[in-house]
Amino acid sequence: MNEKVDLRKTLDSYAARRGELREVELPARNYLMFDGHGDPNTSPEFEAALRALYPIAYGLKFRSKRELGRDYVVPPLEGLWWAEDMAAFTSGRDKAQWDWTLMLLVPDWLGAADVEVARAGALAKAEKAEKAEKAAGTGRRSASEAAAGTGAGDGTATGDGISAAAGTGAGGGTGAGGRTAEAVGRLGEVRFASLEEGRCVQTLHVGSFDGEGPVIARMHAFIAEQGLELAGTHHEIYLSDTRRTAPAKLRTILRQPVRAVG
Repeated sequence: MNEKVDLRKTLDSYAARRGELREVELPARNYLMFDGHGDPNTSPEFEAALRALYPIAYGLKFRSKRELGRDYVVPPLEGLWWAEDMAAFTSGRDKAQWDWTLMLLVPDWLGAADVEVARAGALAKAEKAEKAEKAAGTGRRSASEAAAGTGAGDGTATGDGISAAAGTGAGGGTGAGGRTAEAVGRLGEVRFASLEEGRCVQTLHVGSFDGEGPVIARMHAFIAEQGLELAGTHHEIYLSDTRRTAPAKLRTILRQPVRAVG
């Protein structure tokens, strides 16, 4: 059995320092993705996305460990963010107007067929749990625990990102019976897709999510100073566990794809 791989320590795309704006060239990478809309703090869709992504992500992890002898730490949660009127994102911060895609990186040795096997396994577990809950007349396990087999069985947390706020995957059971039924339906909405960002500028933001605005403004000013322009969707990578980290100490990579002007 090979040593467990932690992609955050091996991929340059996860390297960023506070106060440093750095250009990176990123290849195409594959992700589990779930698309949604609305304020991440209040939107049921946001929690549904988390509850759908992590069971499949852990199914992939366990399949890789069992079938391929390649174990790895589930990568941190990532998100693409935008709005029809980008001022609602960059300055107005009107979260109700935000569109987003939540993502979990899939290691390059796993592919679409592996994702479908993991999805089928997650569905089977969720359906089994749903039947048990109906028979018992109550929900004792969260949807994500039921579908992912509680995720934390090998002692690893679910990606260290804002997913923790929803209690997903790592034994944060908060669910009632209806959530398991919902999980069965939403697992099918997770898509496996490639994201090729190419040339990007990124930095590390330390602080609350609501405090990102000035950092994003500095990033955009730096991009213009370099003779570049925005060329893709604002990208965030969540390195901290919100259950255990004070807002002032949250660590988030902020990334912006760019291209030469003209």
